[in-house]
Amino acid sequence: MIDEKQPFILFSCCIPVKGHTKSLLCDVQRQEAMNIPNAMYEILEKHQGKSIEYIKSFYENNYDDIIDEYYRFLADNELVFFDNHPESFPKLSLDWETPYDITNIIIDFGGDEDIVLRTVAQMNIVRCKAFQIRCFNNISLQFIEQVLNGLEDNIIENIEIILRYQIENEHILLQDLVDKYKRIDRIIVYAAPDKYISHNSVECPIFYSKNTISEKNCGVIDESYFSVNIQTFTESQQYNTCLNRKISVDKDGYIKNCPSMSHHFGHIKDVQLADVIKQTAFTKFWNIKKDDIIKCKDCEFRHICTDCRAYLDEPDNIYSAPLKCGYDPYTGTWEDYSNNPLKQKAIQYYELSDIILPNN
Repeated sequence: MIDEKQPFILFSCCIPVKGHTKSLLCDVQRQEAMNIPNAMYEILEKHQGKSIEYIKSFYENNYDDIIDEYYRFLADNELVFFDNHPESFPKLSLDWETPYDITNIIIDFGGDEDIVLRTVAQMNIVRCKAFQIRCFNNISLQFIEQVLNGLEDNIIENIEIILRYQIENEHILLQDLVDKYKRIDRIIVYAAPDKYISHNSVECPIFYSKNTISEKNCGVIDESYFSVNIQTFTESQQYNTCLNRKISVDKDGYIKNCPSMSHHFGHIKDVQLADVIKQTAFTKFWNIKKDDIIKCKDCEFRHICTDCRAYLDEPDNIYSAPLKCGYDPYTGTWEDYSNNPLKQKAIQYYELSDIILPNN
């Protein structure tokens, strides 16, 4: 039974985020998020450490039944506890730090093996956590092994490989690759026959998709991509959740913040990655956080959502909302972004019509 005279404390891992229409309570320990009314957000933020009795009195006992309902929900879901010494339970620090110069690098393979090998050779100079290679042309497994061997002495922790389906029984060869190179987190095989889709399981790091993938497929904002964890939540307070500490080399060898972005900072044959990440023009995108972005700053999902600066509602405004987001925080509803009449001009600008399926 809830003691209304005892102060309530929100568990430090449970952090409320206010949106325009409704709010979100993010449990970064359990990696769950739940919608809450803005009125509940106000109580949690303004009256943390106060008793239910005090809160009811503060609102002149006009909302006692609603407040009781709120606290039953919070207590039943183990989101709050009660203690006479709330000062003993400080809030979770939202500072974000990393020992890495770069947290992730993307290399797009378009057929030129030298571009990939030059990039891998330079990666020993910058401290990088995660490596992804996206293969839009056929690539031999022998060359993939050559790339992986080049990373053998690197501090890379996670490796992801995206490649087109090429040969029958490829699964066996890819499994051998996973068994040999323990840092491979995931291999995505796209444009695969339907019969391979059934091979997918959470236990296996090899994932098959019948869809075709290109550089234009990135930047989709969807609930299934939300990341409810302390890493994303804290990073989003100060930095961009897509481009912060990211560097990419596109299929033509040009160094970019993201392969889908048009601006580049030189060619990998002429420029060092270590020099590019020191340029203010390159790192400026790192600091565009969700609280700075049109629409996103009013969205309750902003601290669990991965951003996109490559495709924007307003291509000439770097603070514009992501084009491929179909959520409207002002109505609290989702729609298919490609059907929004206000986005058609930008879709044409980025030449995205070819990746939008009919009746999508």
